[in-house]
This record gives sequence, structure tokens and C-alpha cells, in this order.
Amino acid sequence: GMMVFDKIETALEVAQELQERGITPAALEFEVCAPEATRAAADYHKELYVKDAEMAIICEVDGNPASVAWEYGQVQEVARRYARAWRGADDPPGVKILWEAIDAIETFSSKVREGAKRSPGGEDICVKIDRLPAVLREMQAIARDNGIGIVNFGHLGQGNIHSGLLVHMDDPAETEGARRTIEAIHRLALRERGATTAEHGVGLVRVPYMVEEHGRALDYMAAVKRVFDPHGILNPGKIWPLPDAPARG
Repeated sequence: GMMVFDKIETALEVAQELQERGITPAALEFEVCAPEATRAAADYHKELYVKDAEMAIICEVDGNPASVAWEYGQVQEVARRYARAWRGADDPPGVKILWEAIDAIETFSSKVREGAKRSPGGEDICVKIDRLPAVLREMQAIARDNGIGIVNFGHLGQGNIHSGLLVHMDDPAETEGARRTIEAIHRLALRERGATTAEHGVGLVRVPYMVEEHGRALDYMAAVKRVFDPHGILNPGKIWPLPDAPARG
């Protein structure tokens, strides 16, 4: 089912309520709505339009027919209790349309800055779920203070946040603002004692944060890697600031 909420906090109450009812969703995804972004979802189901919605989520359950029927009934009860607007489906075509509707919110949110392009900045942070509202709002403030836009979405059940930066790429001030935003978002995750990457991996973007995030544990990770890659030829430059061992200082 898809649910639309006035406040991020209400969506978190839904996640908690589902857990308390013994439901582990197959998917529990969120979109932080730009103003009037749910108008895009209303192209699929008119009741999903909530002008000033702050968050929309989609919850999917799976399993054998009996368990799905029971869990879907529980999701319906929770949606009626908490959501400003909601729509459910229990057949493959209906579920497909709901996924298209929430994708439409993300797409529309990406277009709220005329002429801006959506640029991934490597944001894949993860924080404690109860900190999501504060962190999401701070991320929006960081982007605003740096003169750019931002779209946030992710996995509500695990506190994983992805971002798209909305940048006028021909404006050097905005591209520099995007760089500062990327740095500040990663620093925010560290301050929250979260993770700078939850599922996408360290790669090259997050190398500068590894020592601060993992401390001595990074030494042990490097030692394991040296056993299997003594010459440092596998994915060189990834994860560790230096090819063979983490930097200190």
C-alpha cells in the first residue's frame, strides 16, 4: 500500500506500528515530498494528492497467500489510522501502479528547480531510525544554505537515506555548493554516529571518512585484505586512504 503523511514523524509511527504487529515488510520505502509533489501520484490515483505532504511511503508484504492476506489487512488498518491519504492493492497490476505512483513523486520532486539537473553526490548515509526526521530536515537545510536543491528518499525500515542534488550545472557557485553539500552530509552521518554508506559501498567518494568512522577496526579490515591481495592490485585506492593500510592522524 502507498501512504501519504503530513509529517515525517507520522511515517515513523507507522513503521513502529507495523513492527509491533509482527510484520516485516518486503519493502518499506520513503520519499520526502517537495511541495505539491503528490500531484504526480494523483495522476495514478487522485486520492493520493496531499498538497503539503512531507513524506510518502510504500509498504509491500510477501509470503504465502494466507500470511499475505493477514499482513495486508494489518497494513490497511495502520494506513487508515495514520495516513492523510492512502491506496492499497493486492494484485500484481495494482501493485505495479502503486510503485509507478511513488516513482512519479520522486521524478516530480527532481524537477522542482527549473533548469536544474539532478546530480548524485554519493549520499548513501544511514542513521538511527528515530533520528530520520531531524537528519532529513538538516540535509534540506544544508542544501538550501549552499544555494542548491535536494531530493531525499530511501529505506524507512533501516534509516538509509539517498539524495539527489538539484544543481544548475553551468553555475560555478552551485557546483561548488554541491561539493560542500556532499561533504556536509557525510559529516552529518558521522556526527550522528551513523554510517556514511549503508548499501552502495565505500568506493572512492567515501574514502576520506573511513578512518573517522571505523577507527582501529579499519586496521583489521586492511590486514584481512592483505592476506588475499598482498600486492594491492584488487580495487586499488578503494576503502583505505593508502593502498595497503589506513592512514592515521
